[in-house]
Amino acid sequence: MKLTPLLSLATPASAASFANCNASQSAALEKAIARATEQAYAVVVHLENDPSGSALQTAYYGTFDTGRYTKILTAFRKMAPDLDGFTTLVHEATHLKELLGTHDYGYTPEVCKQIAREDPVEAVDNAE
Repeated sequence: MKLTPLLSLATPASAASFANCNASQSAALEKAIARATEQAYAVVVHLENDPSGSALQTAYYGTFDTGRYTKILTAFRKMAPDLDGFTTLVHEATHLKELLGTHDYGYTPEVCKQIAREDPVEAVDNAE
């Protein structure tokens, strides 16, 4: 199932509310959620458009493997409808056991790509 057509189904009813936050704090959180959701959707769209792998997938997850591809796509499909943007939210969400249950092995793109080259299984388990 492709998520791209579902983007238009997002409604304000799914919007978050923030107890004990002032207007500025709520706006910052809403912006972060929006950005995290966009990022999660972008991952899903990229993966769906490249079901046999891509240079970007190889850079971050190592040589293409159907099992790793499915694991990542499934996790981001679960995440995409609920999040909206900031990298931190996506990163933290991948730690959830219901999604990927990731760990922090490396943070920069260079380190993540090195992990992918050396240990693709660990690359999928890396939260970054």
